[in-house]
Amino acid sequence: MQRAPFILTFIVLLIGVGAYGYAYGHSFSRVSAMREHACTMEAKECPDGTYVGRTGPNCEFAACSHATSTPTRPKNENTGLVKGKIVLGPVCPVERIPPDPACSPKGFVSRITATSVSGGATVTYSTVSDANGYFSMTLAQGTYDIEGVNAQQVSLPRCAPEEITVMPGRTLSVSLYCDTGIR
Repeated sequence: MQRAPFILTFIVLLIGVGAYGYAYGHSFSRVSAMREHACTMEAKECPDGTYVGRTGPNCEFAACSHATSTPTRPKNENTGLVKGKIVLGPVCPVERIPPDPACSPKGFVSRITATSVSGGATVTYSTVSDANGYFSMTLAQGTYDIEGVNAQQVSLPRCAPEEITVMPGRTLSVSLYCDTGIR
């Protein structure tokens, strides 16, 4: 009969541990479901020549805009070529002396847009860089703001726009930098 209190204590303890495990596991699954997640940096080309990235809880492609005023190529012959590279950095939290080559800014795939505001109309041209960050686009003569576009619509990486002036028959080299926020 002296074993009965020990068995009863063991059963109560077992039930308590089971209840705690259920409650902890249940609340943990809700917390992990609320955490942010990252989508891949893929881009889908829309019929109007623009690109959209993945977004949302299921990492689905964002909807294409229905704007029809965004041609992929200029229509006139007064064009110039814009070639460049978009890089992402810093990629390491601490800069070393001497610099570590593995920590140098890296080229990456990004949508590149060139926007011109002329005569009250806004015209945007776009292209996508290759895996090493290189891109090129043919633009009509004029002044543009060119920048890398964050397809996932999150705060980082943040790409700084550059103002460029395209001259007919000329090739312009551009370097675009996107800040990862790593410090």
